[in-house]
Amino acid sequence: MFDVFKRNKMPHIVFIHGANATTNSFNYIKEYCKFDNFTDLSYNSADGFAHNLAAMREDLKDKKNFYIIAHSLGGIYATFLQQDFPVTGVVSISTPFKGSRTAEWAKMILPVYKLFYDVGPRDKPIMDALRTKINCPWLQLVSTKGHVPWHFGENDGVVTLKSMTWRKDIEYEYINANHYEILISDEVAKIVKQRI
Repeated sequence: MFDVFKRNKMPHIVFIHGANATTNSFNYIKEYCKFDNFTDLSYNSADGFAHNLAAMREDLKDKKNFYIIAHSLGGIYATFLQQDFPVTGVVSISTPFKGSRTAEWAKMILPVYKLFYDVGPRDKPIMDALRTKINCPWLQLVSTKGHVPWHFGENDGVVTLKSMTWRKDIEYEYINANHYEILISDEVAKIVKQRI
C-alpha cells in the first residue's frame, strides 16, 4: 500500500540529454532527487532531429502522465513531446529556444555536421518548436555564467541568454553556472526536486 502511494506521488520522469551528450548528464540530479522511476531517452545528433524525434515518440508510446527533465537541445525535443503525450510538466535546462546563430556560420566550416542544420534560428526544428503551444507547466533554468565571444551576446559558453529566454509562455529561473556546470548544481537539483 505504501509503495502505491509513493508511485502515485512521484510521477514517471523522462530525461532528455543535450546534443552530443549522454544519459549520464543527469546522474547527479537523479541521485540527489532519489529518482527511481524514469526513462532515459538517448539519441545521436548525427542522426538528425526528425529521426531522433520519431524514435523518442516510439519509445514513449505506452507512457502516460510523465514529467520531462531536459537539457539544452533536449528541451527542443520536449517541446514536441509535450504536444504528443499527456506530460504533467517540464523542467528544461539551458535550452536554446531561438536556436544558435553560431550554427549559421558553423555550417560553412563543417557542412557535413548535421547538428548545425537542426539548431540554427531558421532551421525547421527551431522554427516548428517556436510555433508549438506549451500545454503544461514549464520551467526553464537559464545558465548565466561563462562566455565565448563568437556567440554574439551574453552566453553560458554554448547558448545565448537571449535564445534561452526567447519564449514568453513559460517560467524562468536564472542559475549562476555555465552550460555544463548547471547539471551538477545543488541549486538546480533542489529546484527539480521541489518542482516534481
